Amino acid sequence: MRGFAGSRARVSRHRWDAAAVAACLLALALHPAAAQGPAPRKFQFDNGLRVVFQSNETTQTIVLCAFVRVTALHEVRQGIGIRPLTQRMLGRANGLEADLQRAAARIDVATAPDYVEVVIAAPVEAFSDCARILGQVLYAPQLDAVALETERARVLRGIAARGELPTTVALDAIYERLCPGLAAAQSGLGDVRAVVGLTLEQIEGFHATHYLPNCTVISVSGGTTAEECRQVLAGAMADLLPGGRPREPAPALPAEGPAQVQLDWPGASGVYAAGGRAVSLTSPAYPAAAVAMALLGSGMDARLYKALRRDQALAYTIVTDITPSVIAPSATVLVTCDGDKLAQVARVVEREIERLMTRPPADQELRRAKRYLLGSHALRHQRNRDIAHYLGVFELLGGAPGYRLDTLLSGKIAAVSAEAVRDATAMIFEQMVAVRLGGPPVGQ
Repeated sequence: MRGFAGSRARVSRHRWDAAAVAACLLALALHPAAAQGPAPRKFQFDNGLRVVFQSNETTQTIVLCAFVRVTALHEVRQGIGIRPLTQRMLGRANGLEADLQRAAARIDVATAPDYVEVVIAAPVEAFSDCARILGQVLYAPQLDAVALETERARVLRGIAARGELPTTVALDAIYERLCPGLAAAQSGLGDVRAVVGLTLEQIEGFHATHYLPNCTVISVSGGTTAEECRQVLAGAMADLLPGGRPREPAPALPAEGPAQVQLDWPGASGVYAAGGRAVSLTSPAYPAAAVAMALLGSGMDARLYKALRRDQALAYTIVTDITPSVIAPSATVLVTCDGDKLAQVARVVEREIERLMTRPPADQELRRAKRYLLGSHALRHQRNRDIAHYLGVFELLGGAPGYRLDTLLSGKIAAVSAEAVRDATAMIFEQMVAVRLGGPPVGQ
């Protein structure tokens, strides 16, 4: 899942143009509605399907993002991996290749712990064709054995490649302890044993059970009108029948207390990762938690950048990430370094986390983190695909405010206090999981 206003940044790639960010922030502060573009509109059909639309008349393209509320917990019974495998088969759009070509459309799919997503982008004049194609892909796909074996092989290659990267191995170890049984779901690929054993009948049954209009949000951004959007999607999907929403099993709870994990890894490099349970997008603590993670690791003025790169030159990359989620919320810090510096890096990261857990940040530091988040939030609303994605995610996961939470979040971030940042950091890292990959064993 993408961090909605969270902090995810490789410090070596942070070269934001300060003037551009300042201009975005000024526009957001003076004219919040204008900074987000025209006001979104929402429609709901009798079958329960929700549509959120935002006009973007400066473009000649249209993007439709369909979010289905089928979560990682729904796939536990048949094995973690049935969602991404089903999604990949849908993304093939079997039987619709000529339609996609005529519409000059592109289709993509994604999987996150809380939902699955199908995206279609095309020139705006192909809007009606895209809506029809999306309806067929979502609710009447052509699934066959040949496609299953092709996509199974691709998923298995992806799982194998994930195991070859030290950073993903370290993160998977954290996720397994924070969200027991769901680490494979976090990767968006699945578990090898489950993927190998899945049959076409299981894929078909899973699709028929979970891909329902009353479990779907479709978000649209592009150069059209709200009324045309309503009419086009009503014509393509309003007559679909709803179904019974499948129940989720209860998630497994993480073990009590902090955890230290040491993993062997060949080579001279090392990875230190620390993580804790975060919160959902609707939690009152989310804005403060996002600010805390930005303060720790986003941008060249962040604490970890200054401590690990500017002051001591200990780290190659520093990544902080917060994933607000109902199913598998997490916040992580990931640092890569020379293996012989791993113990020193671990001490610095743990010191900075402990310092933020116990002492509120200074006003200037707090303002910097907020500016970073607000600038990132504004910049993520420039392209049709980003606009549609965030509208859909917030409508699906934003609780009662729905898509409006996307706009409200800027004000909530601006109002975060230093004490709230301290408390959010303590909440996240109170039962921290720390992973050292490579380097000498702990204690040496």
